[in-house]
Order: sequence, then structure tokens, then C-alpha cells
Amino acid sequence: MTDNDYREKRNHCRLKYLVADLGAERVAEKIEAQTGALLRGGEEVTAPWNYGRFYGIHAQKQPGLCYVGVHVKNGHIRAGDLRAFAELAERFGQGRLRTTNSQNLILLDIPEGETEALLHDAIFKVYPTAPGFFTGYASSCTGNAYCNFAPIETKNRLHELTAALDKAFPEVGQPLRINLTGCFHACAQPQVADIGLTGGRARVGEAVVPVYTLMIGGHLGEESAFARPLEGRVADDKLLGLLEALVQKYLALREAGEPFYATVARTGLESWQSVANQYTIA
Repeated sequence: MTDNDYREKRNHCRLKYLVADLGAERVAEKIEAQTGALLRGGEEVTAPWNYGRFYGIHAQKQPGLCYVGVHVKNGHIRAGDLRAFAELAERFGQGRLRTTNSQNLILLDIPEGETEALLHDAIFKVYPTAPGFFTGYASSCTGNAYCNFAPIETKNRLHELTAALDKAFPEVGQPLRINLTGCFHACAQPQVADIGLTGGRARVGEAVVPVYTLMIGGHLGEESAFARPLEGRVADDKLLGLLEALVQKYLALREAGEPFYATVARTGLESWQSVANQYTIA
């Protein structure tokens, strides 16, 4: 990136710009010009894609042992709570914990006969092993708490929205992933979410308020596809109403076992845009 002046401007200092301008193959050639030949390919060991979530009790490869996946709200955990998890890992397992790329936690090496006793600990009321299908699968960037590019707060706002959706739609029955990113850099990857939100600020009436653009239908895995944008922007006070309307439409249209992204792909974008038009501003 330095050789091509991509570090000259901070808002252009992203590998994605280099790939967009030169193409993936040319970028690979430039990397290998410095590193030498790199191994290609390999065995696929990640399918099926599970969003990087490992909630609940799962058997380990080692006979008789389990790992337990825990949801960490907003990816934030208090030091005292982390110490408590470490003590549980020592008491019930072999003292091992892992974090995940979805900013959650895993306790390892729990004997099969000890999982019930482990889950009786009060800490699992704060950090559940079976979170809601909205709160447990949402992702956000750090927002304006730690990033100068983001003009809005993201983590707490996304949790407020998804907690409200969990309460309103207990019958949804399967994950519906909402990703909220605070600026155009898209660190929360809205392009691969069922519903992707990109935040900004704009004048609405007499006030400057948070506003969002939306895209829907993104997915990774065997049926991978980028989310497609909906036209218009929605102000913060209308956002929950729009999300509820989109989920209601999904529940009305989905076929048995059909996830949100598949319903969008099957029904086309036009009818979803008509829902968004009732909430968006110019």
C-alpha cells in the first residue's frame, strides 16, 4: 500500500481500495513479490457457516468433554466477570477460555456430567448461553466511542433495537442478523447481513440526528450473496418501526425453514422497498 500511495490519505488507507483499483490477482502478485510463493488452496474446514457463534453446549473432539458458548452483550465484559469465568474454567475444566471472532466467549474442557452444575452459576443470567435470535446474532462497529470516522453511537443503539425485536417477535425461530456500522468504512460488514445498517447524521426538520441507509439479503456460506441496498435514509426515531415492518413482512412471506436472506432473494427487492418507503426521508 505504501508503494502505491494508499497511505497518503487516512480515509483511503484501506486494502479494499487497493484491491478495487488493481484487482485481486494483481494484489496477490505484489504480495508474493515481497514474500515469495505462498501456499494456495487447502481443505475447507469451516462449513457450514455459523456466523462465528458457538452458543450452548457442544461436544469436543476429546471424548467426554464439552465446550460451552456464551453471549457477551456488545462484546463488552467487566474485569470481575472475566475473572469469574476464569474461576469457573478452573473449577469445572482445565482452566481454558477462548474468545471468538463474534466477540463472545467459550469455556473449554467441561466434563459432560458437569455442564448442568456449571450452568447453575448466576453469571449465566447476565451472559446467556441461548441469547435471542436478534440480540445474539447482531454485530456493530465500535462507533463514535472510539472511532473518529463514526458520527453515531452504535453498540448500545443496536442492542436496544435487537432487544426490542426479540421481545416483539419471539416466534421468529432462527437467527436474523442485523449489522450496524457507523460510517462508510463498513467495519461491521453490513454487506453480508440479513439487514445491514450504515449510520450517519443529517438534518431532519430543525435538528441534526442519526440517520441510516439499509441493505438487505446478505449472506455467507453456500448461498453467499451481498446485501442489496434499499433507497432512502431513515431517521433514528423511525428505525425500529422500519425494522419491525421488515420482520413482519418476512414472517408473512417465508416458507418453512426459510431464512431471511433466502426470502428476500426469492421475492425480489421491489416489495421490500415499498415497505422502506413508508419510513424513509429524502
